[in-house]
Amino acid sequence: MTKDNRLVSVGLPTHNREFYLRRAIESVLSQTYGNFEFIISDNASIDGTKALCEEYLKKDARIKYVLQRENIGFYENFNFVFASARGGFFGLLGDDDLWMPTFLERCVEKLEKNPRAVVASTNFSFMHYEDGHKTRHDPRYYLVLEDDLYSRMRHFVLLDMADGKGGPQFIGLWKREMIKDLRVKEEAAGDVNFVLRAISRGACEYVDEELLLKGILPGRKPPRDITISRIIRSFVRRVKRIRPELSNCWFLLRGPKLPFAKRLWLAILNFYVLGRVFVRRKM
Repeated sequence: MTKDNRLVSVGLPTHNREFYLRRAIESVLSQTYGNFEFIISDNASIDGTKALCEEYLKKDARIKYVLQRENIGFYENFNFVFASARGGFFGLLGDDDLWMPTFLERCVEKLEKNPRAVVASTNFSFMHYEDGHKTRHDPRYYLVLEDDLYSRMRHFVLLDMADGKGGPQFIGLWKREMIKDLRVKEEAAGDVNFVLRAISRGACEYVDEELLLKGILPGRKPPRDITISRIIRSFVRRVKRIRPELSNCWFLLRGPKLPFAKRLWLAILNFYVLGRVFVRRKM
């Protein structure tokens, strides 16, 4: 790769996360891999986010800060930072997440060694801001490492949505050239659809080190009592999931470069997973 192609574009979409954002920014600026541009898109925050970002803007010339005039939603904010990227690699960081100092360095190494790879991800833990403890996530529940296209697609399709399907790879480090025409659709599980389409173009690499902490923000616990209104709301939410899953099925039928019989079987498996989520999802 040329020097320009080794530039990493880091995208950080944010909205009203002043308290957590400082640590996220610091985790990027502390990377041992220094050849990056850092794009922060502020989704019309009304807290101290703007002042915080402008503080760092004065400290590091690699930072580009954009304040959106109105809240365009998370997925459109992701699309904005992705479309603004210039590097050969693209990495997304949540505004409540943290990278360990060697995250970019180790992911770049993996991607450069495998010309067929489209994304590299690492071990991670959930970081609970409410009480401070960490929960390690088993890589077997989210990693798709098969080199063969059909095996890779089948594995991903069968992953359980309850385990954050696609999440860690969505926020991994991507070869931008291989996915530069993709965008996240503003619909339920848009990140899953993005990863599904992206991994049809290349393999996934894995760094067996815990280099990412995913923030779990404090919030109200869902009520445990089951009422008629909750059952109805739950049913409506499940029905709304059908449309994006049908979009996934349509892609599986026509997108991957596989024999039709295998594409058809993948679509059938996706329907099976949809049914499993519809039945098992908690009320």
